[in-house]
Amino acid sequence: MGVSDIKIITPEEIVKIDKIKLVDAVEEAYIKFSKGESVNPPRQVFFVNGNWWGVMSASLPGKGVSVKIVNVIPDNPRRGLPTINGIVAYLDSGTGVPLAVIDAPLLTAYRTAAGSMVSSRLLAPSDPRKLGVIGAGFQSTVHMEFFRELYPRIEEVAAYDVSKARLNKFIVRTGKLFDKVVAAENPCKAVGDADIVLLATTAKEPAVNGSCLPEEVHVISIGVMGPEYRELDEETVRKASLIAVDSIEAVLTEVGDLSIPLKKGLISKDKIVEIGKLASEKKGVERAGASGVTVFKSVGIAVQDTAISDLLYSASK
Repeated sequence: MGVSDIKIITPEEIVKIDKIKLVDAVEEAYIKFSKGESVNPPRQVFFVNGNWWGVMSASLPGKGVSVKIVNVIPDNPRRGLPTINGIVAYLDSGTGVPLAVIDAPLLTAYRTAAGSMVSSRLLAPSDPRKLGVIGAGFQSTVHMEFFRELYPRIEEVAAYDVSKARLNKFIVRTGKLFDKVVAAENPCKAVGDADIVLLATTAKEPAVNGSCLPEEVHVISIGVMGPEYRELDEETVRKASLIAVDSIEAVLTEVGDLSIPLKKGLISKDKIVEIGKLASEKKGVERAGASGVTVFKSVGIAVQDTAISDLLYSASK
């Protein structure tokens, strides 16, 4: 088998994959990761011209090895280019033979959304009817497809973005999925009566004030990279009865959302738990002893890429 035999998995193939299967696959990957049953080296993170770059690799039992090179370039939209770029290579774990090359931005968006859905299935209020969205870019748009699949009874999406053009585009696309999609005047208006809040920004300061949140809400934070930056404000993490993360080590190292409040003594580390541990024990809000505000902070881990790469490659045969 040579280079010419490597499958090129296109974005068109990715969007056809059953989203529930993706969520289930990522949940299983989280469980394997938290049990120490995966190979998931720390990602290599570096900055080029002030922009975040990462190299992520992993393998799961019975599956191949994925290696992803990805970057986040916030200025790209002004150039007419995607914010996130990169590729994923998928290789046979036994022979080392390259099997597939996959579009990294869309795979990343899908695996990130699938991870968010794992958290919402475990920690969100039952039968959610309203979504609040801060940051209306590509990542949020993909999340809406997953929310529509998992929660068809959602009645309203309220969204805010600093870019009116980006927000308008989001509203048009999301309006094809939900009956009511509205532009919020400010972040507080977007989240004030939401059941689930999605934060997906490149902001270097907190995206919303925790005092704006309703008494019972699940907050999903997937944006911001850099140990000095944070998307979650101190009030949100202080109010949270439970904070789930994909990887405790990665979240405390790579972003400031939790490490900064921890250093200030505003929260204790025993409030933080890996989502894979919750999933393995099937501990939702009630059984985890959580109520009110719950949080999922994700920086993404490579086993998510492996799980979805395996699904995509299998489907392409």
